[in-house]
Amino acid sequence: TVYALLNSPSATGAFRFRITPGRAVTVDVHSLLFLRRPVHELGLAPLSSMYMYDLCDRRPWAYLRPAVHDSEGFLFKASHKRMWRQLANPEQVMQFVFPTHHLRGFGLIQRDRDFFDYESISMRYQGRPSVWIQPQGNWGRGQVTLIEIPTSNETNDNIVAFWQPAVLPPVGHPYSLDYRMRWNGRGPRESVAKVVQTYASVRGLKRPTRFAIDFRGGGIAKLARRGLLQGRVHCDAGGRVSDMHLITLKSGTVQLLFAVTSLARQAVRVQSALMSEGHAVSEIWDYVVSPEEKPLDVPGYQGASRP
Repeated sequence: TVYALLNSPSATGAFRFRITPGRAVTVDVHSLLFLRRPVHELGLAPLSSMYMYDLCDRRPWAYLRPAVHDSEGFLFKASHKRMWRQLANPEQVMQFVFPTHHLRGFGLIQRDRDFFDYESISMRYQGRPSVWIQPQGNWGRGQVTLIEIPTSNETNDNIVAFWQPAVLPPVGHPYSLDYRMRWNGRGPRESVAKVVQTYASVRGLKRPTRFAIDFRGGGIAKLARRGLLQGRVHCDAGGRVSDMHLITLKSGTVQLLFAVTSLARQAVRVQSALMSEGHAVSEIWDYVVSPEEKPLDVPGYQGASRP
């Protein structure tokens, strides 16, 4: 058990962390906060991580490793909604808001555990933990905020996620928040099919970006064999979806393939899922497609060509 004191110009408070070791490490957090003055934003149960690139975002061409990230996705659960936000290393700061009346959990997840997808003996990205925040009690109305910050190296934590209550506590009044942090491998178990990998081609204005999303679990292979599985893809008005189809692999993985074309010089938000008889049987895959993909200026790495 660890106790901590929070003391700043804007707030004060106390925390108790009860840590239980094991194959999955759990940390039960009890907090009591007091605002000293009005604040613009209050971020609670915060997480930070690093995402530079992977098979979905290959801009630092000079890096020889296939992927570099501590977390590959942001997982969000509220009521009956499960969303997998594929992380990105954007050209400018991006902020995403996920409002909810009943939060079930959120976290930064590292699902890919294959060494050959990283090929880094020193950093061992395949062994980085996933962290899941599970509310204890009803947190009420609010939103989870995800922030992606551009980075040209792997030493910066450029991914941030936190909870924001819809109504801030009055100055001087107590505000209590309890939650459990679960540190383990691939994150929480899913009753529906989950996203296990995202592949994408190079971006280009008015040129289709092709995606292949691997889903696994939730009985989707059986549904596909019976012809009861369909794919659904939706994008903003600034984009167009084409060439959508499903492939069932021998491993039981179902691959959803489609192309998105950016029609203007603006980012296009895309969401996709697997459907059966009108109901979603997978997580909702969420991503923002940039109109162009440019190499990052990575110090110390020169001479590699664009694949």
